[in-house]
Amino acid sequence: KVYEIKLYPFSLSDYKEIPFLKNYSDEELLDLYFQVGGMPHAIRDYYEYHFVTDETMQTYLNWIYGDAHRFKLSRELLNHILFRLYETVSSQVTYQRLIEKSPVRSHETAAHYIEHLEEAFIYKIINCYDPDKKMAAPRKAKKFYFIDPLIYQIAGGFLQGIRNVSNWWVSKLEDSTLRGRIFESIVLNHISKDNERIYYWYSSNTKKEVDIVIDSVRGLSLFEVKLSFNEEKDFFGKKVNVITP
Repeated sequence: KVYEIKLYPFSLSDYKEIPFLKNYSDEELLDLYFQVGGMPHAIRDYYEYHFVTDETMQTYLNWIYGDAHRFKLSRELLNHILFRLYETVSSQVTYQRLIEKSPVRSHETAAHYIEHLEEAFIYKIINCYDPDKKMAAPRKAKKFYFIDPLIYQIAGGFLQGIRNVSNWWVSKLEDSTLRGRIFESIVLNHISKDNERIYYWYSSNTKKEVDIVIDSVRGLSLFEVKLSFNEEKDFFGKKVNVITP
């Protein structure tokens, strides 16, 4: 009998079990998670230097490259797709839009690279939910979330030739729009560990959206992820729960 073991980065809740972070407040832990994420080498760097080194960024990038090389994937195309995933974080994206301004010539090629990166646990793919069919709508745009804040730094900064990426990332996080999107990514990755049937929902007719839709034996659960609380909504006869820091 073969068992599959999935290893994920440390989560925000795992931070509370790390000895040198025991005295941090919840707010301080969240702010640190935005900056460092849950990769073991990155946490070690923070313990030793109070930032994540470019050498550690290179280590994890080499891991991504090495895995892709085994499947004979082009490093140039991979770099473009990783950067586009960074640019479109938490946005609804088609494969065609993902390859805009890149050397990738077809959405079939993009899909091949995307499938590899998902299987390599680089990010999560979230499909749109179809409330009529009560299942995913695979033809609609998808959302892509890197599994850890560090991957956003590698894809958006280190791959683009930026050095002292940790300092660059801290300044980027001052943008509330980006910070909100990374927070959505953190929440999505946490929830998806315990829920396989997870989606987002969007209506092109009403321009309404729900960030997270969970379909479980208890029925649908709906969530909005926001940096600050706003009014509650209802969709499909269900209350939309608001998740804030």
